[in-house]
Amino acid sequence: MIYFSDGNLGNLLWRWRRKHGQRYRLLFSNGGPLSPPFPRWDMVQQVASAYFEEAKRAGQPDDRQVLLPYGFAIPKKLATLEPTAKAALRARLGLPADRVILLSVGAVNGTNKRMDYLVRELASLPEPRPFLLILGQRDSETEMIGRLADEWLGTANHQIWCARHEEVGDYSRVSDIFALAWRQVEGAREARHRAVHRRFSWDALRGCYMAMIRRCAAA
Repeated sequence: MIYFSDGNLGNLLWRWRRKHGQRYRLLFSNGGPLSPPFPRWDMVQQVASAYFEEAKRAGQPDDRQVLLPYGFAIPKKLATLEPTAKAALRARLGLPADRVILLSVGAVNGTNKRMDYLVRELASLPEPRPFLLILGQRDSETEMIGRLADEWLGTANHQIWCARHEEVGDYSRVSDIFALAWRQVEGAREARHRAVHRRFSWDALRGCYMAMIRRCAAA
């Protein structure tokens, strides 16, 4: 069985199997997503219900697709830092020691991630506002986002970085509020962590992934 998420690769594998009489199964993870139907692959993993329903309306048989979100390595308990360790980590990361930090992770643009909207919403709050920390890939709109943050928040009240993947965990541990451009989420960190662990952790999804693989193998 070959488990893949690139449509071009899947088409190549289908042609190779057809030309040479190979017996491997093709299990496609549709995270892009690609548009249905999917006649060339034995099983399709839909990672969101909207994709599953769209494919169903397009004629994709129920026995050749499964609704299953991505799994992540999420610890069972929320990791917290003692105040001294948190202050030391903030200092190492170059972040203010005595400010509430609002973290937003995503491409630094306005078109998709609406970081400009986040800046304006934060600027509308009364003082003292949280310190804004944006982590994400830079693109053609990043400079505009930086200028907007300088103007609306002040240069001492925000940072925009393109952090390495392994650094994001440290930035998360020293932050207090986490926001996406389409909604702001505050408080109840433990409850959010439990909900995410219940829906997306490998502890919760491992059996479902095994069942999907067995189902594809038996197709």
